Amino acid sequence: MLINHFIRMAWVFKLMILLLSISQGQSQGDPFAAGVRNTEPLSPEKEKDAFILPPGFEIELVASEPDIAKPMNMAFDVQGRLWVTDTLEYPFPVPLDQEGRDSIKVFTDTDKDGRFDKITTFAEGLNIPIGLYPYKNGVLAWSIPNIWWFEDTDGDGVADKREKRYGPLGWERDTHGMNSSFTRGFDGWLYATHGFNNNTTIRGSDGSEVVMNSGNTYRIHLDGSRVEQHTYGQVNPFGMCLDPLGNFYTADCHSAPVYQLLRGAYYPSFGKPHDGLGFGPALMTHAHGSTAICGIVFYDDDQWPMEFRENVFIGNVMTSRLNRDVLIAKGSSRQAIEKPDLLKTTDPWFRPVNLQLGPDGSLYIADFYNRIIGHYEVPLKHPGRDRERGRIWKLTYKGAPGRMASGHGLPDFTQMSGGEIIAQLGHPNITRRMLATHYLSDEASPKLGKRIRKLWNNGELSNWKQRVHSLWVMHRLGILNHPLLGDAVHDEAMEVRTHAMHLMAEKKNWNQEQRNWVILALQDEHPNVQRAAANALSLHPHESQIVPLLKIRETPSLNDPQWMHGMRLALRNQLRQGNQVWDELMESRLSEAHSAFIADVAVAIPEEGAGDYLIWFVSNFETQKPFLSKAFRHAARYASKDGLIQMARLVPDKFQDQLALQLELFESVQQGLLARGGNMSPAIKGWGNQLVSKIIQQQHSQENTWTYHPVPNLKKSPNPWFLQQRSSADGNKDSIFLCSLPPGGESYTGILRSPSFVCPEKLSFYLAGHDGYPDKERQKKNAVRLVDVVSKELLRITFAPRNDTAQPVEWDLTEFKGRKVHLEVVDSDEGPAYAWLALGRLTPSVAPMPKVSPNESGQLIQSATKLIGDLKLDPFKAELK
Repeated sequence: MLINHFIRMAWVFKLMILLLSISQGQSQGDPFAAGVRNTEPLSPEKEKDAFILPPGFEIELVASEPDIAKPMNMAFDVQGRLWVTDTLEYPFPVPLDQEGRDSIKVFTDTDKDGRFDKITTFAEGLNIPIGLYPYKNGVLAWSIPNIWWFEDTDGDGVADKREKRYGPLGWERDTHGMNSSFTRGFDGWLYATHGFNNNTTIRGSDGSEVVMNSGNTYRIHLDGSRVEQHTYGQVNPFGMCLDPLGNFYTADCHSAPVYQLLRGAYYPSFGKPHDGLGFGPALMTHAHGSTAICGIVFYDDDQWPMEFRENVFIGNVMTSRLNRDVLIAKGSSRQAIEKPDLLKTTDPWFRPVNLQLGPDGSLYIADFYNRIIGHYEVPLKHPGRDRERGRIWKLTYKGAPGRMASGHGLPDFTQMSGGEIIAQLGHPNITRRMLATHYLSDEASPKLGKRIRKLWNNGELSNWKQRVHSLWVMHRLGILNHPLLGDAVHDEAMEVRTHAMHLMAEKKNWNQEQRNWVILALQDEHPNVQRAAANALSLHPHESQIVPLLKIRETPSLNDPQWMHGMRLALRNQLRQGNQVWDELMESRLSEAHSAFIADVAVAIPEEGAGDYLIWFVSNFETQKPFLSKAFRHAARYASKDGLIQMARLVPDKFQDQLALQLELFESVQQGLLARGGNMSPAIKGWGNQLVSKIIQQQHSQENTWTYHPVPNLKKSPNPWFLQQRSSADGNKDSIFLCSLPPGGESYTGILRSPSFVCPEKLSFYLAGHDGYPDKERQKKNAVRLVDVVSKELLRITFAPRNDTAQPVEWDLTEFKGRKVHLEVVDSDEGPAYAWLALGRLTPSVAPMPKVSPNESGQLIQSATKLIGDLKLDPFKAELK
């Protein structure tokens, strides 16, 4: 193992050197394509001048070296102060028995002019701190190897107490992928991202535990008591934000730049499997020209022009830009449409690693100003890495002619009256609303909570934002009663109804009326409410919820992948209740559609009952081929012994003439049994024995049939010839042709040779296909030819008609009558397009069409050979030869 480790490390080092040389070569043409920037650093003043902004926007410097070194994450507190993690150590952590040089700094606007004029080092001696969340008189923050609570107990603005809340957590394998992006939700939990390559087991004091490798998201209670998984996967998420409906978004490296997260869903990572339901839906297919994305903001405010609202902005540290996408609503899903970048620069040292929407309406940017940002692309010890420079920028919309935006100012909730704080719950700025929500939930007097409830009951919260945030305050204070919750469930605003469902998801116990509310919300007029209701049901499984979830699946989803995945997650979770529910489902009289919905999620449930159900489903209903393989692989792994016996009998009986399909299903069963462990049952072995016997019998019956041969002097290609139904020029649409246009592509080549026959006086057939691009001369590479078997003399040849529709061809063969001949259908064109041929409708039928596609026949023999070896079916070896 140690040798393998050094081999891998040597390979990684060679790859790093190669990438470095490539990046340095690229830098000669484009400085932003270089892993090591070839320009010199600029002063903050000159870097500011290098920014390129949309009309009406201005950027100003908040802080720079020497006041700050390398900022990582930022957060605002209820006093309007900006908290920043600052590092000198990155990327090399100090040993755990030594004190680091890193810190957490606090920026304060003491004179209330909207600009920070005081910097305090709140905590120091840290070791690559990243995620942070200011709370009450301290801050919860990650610093190797724990999530710590740093507290100021004497009110001097500096932490004098440090307490471990969670840890130790993984950091040893990679310091650029640790715990970051701390974002507090409406529910009061603190959400976080877990980065690439590290292994972490995080535990709460109540015994809760989450095990993670590389990209994941999770949530914790601030007091260290509990941890829960939120989503699984992503490669290296770094950056998280909320939208007004409570959806979380993350910025990720090496997968899609932005994801809208579905609770409990799996997302793509490096080779990791999903949960059987498939990966959670993606927002976008474009990559913004980089795999290094850091920081994300969903813009929810009224200070910027309309075109920037419902936008997400992400930091792109490789291209030195702030990318911008507008999120278009598609039902409950969002589709990201790429827009011109929010910010560009001529300075390639600009590295935006974190973004925060300030409560004043400005966008704050943490700039890890550096010649090198790559963690793998450039060696960590490269001398060009900068250790001293870092900046924080503030991007503000100052307005266009005729419209001046004044901004909101930096709020201090500790200095506001109760009425003023409650008013902030309806503010246009989401950061401000969230800060007010947290302050009222965490620190305000109980009287304010009762005042909010009275305002709700009196109908005095007319702003839906205010009603949403008030709901969560009352929930977190424990004063949200049943009638008031019922009002929220039936509120006129979709946003309030959606949050009512999110809130129901967080309630531990439901009474029957509350369960009915959520079930009825599946039929709400808005898909956002429906999806939120499904999420609530997924966390409170009950057999009474299965049928409502089946019925809502009948509703057209209007190309709403988030909705569909959420419904499937919810249904899956209802069914994870043991074998009794599966027995009842198989005995019930559900429709074929409802049974199919259950089978669709059964493949994601590792239970015996789910395996048996899948076998029952396939035996009772027609099933598409792709799902069959998935279903049988899952059944082989989890079904009962009786189920496996039933499966071994079912497939040969139901698919007796489809040997290729049987082989594919048998291979799926082998994979499932391998994962299950143990020996193959006699019933499964018997199926395999029968399958091999049928394949060999079929080959014996087809000895005098069409055969495949490679084209001389061309590289060997997979057999392209298969049977295809194709239209002819005389209107016939049902005839079967031999065609060389397989799914693998038109570059495949090969000769298909017919059995020999006695040459007739005339031979007619239909021919389709091409012989090179239509606008170029014929290549004469694709043709049908008649060849004398004995002399090998070419007697006739017809080239491809250059038409997708089969054209008639007739040969007068009087002079060759009586000779022993065969046909050769030749595809010798390796081109990517217009490079195929199709032959059919031979008259007279001198060479009947094969029953099995030629390429499939060869694959059958190969698979049978493997099966004979796997099952040790020695008696078949002689026949196989």
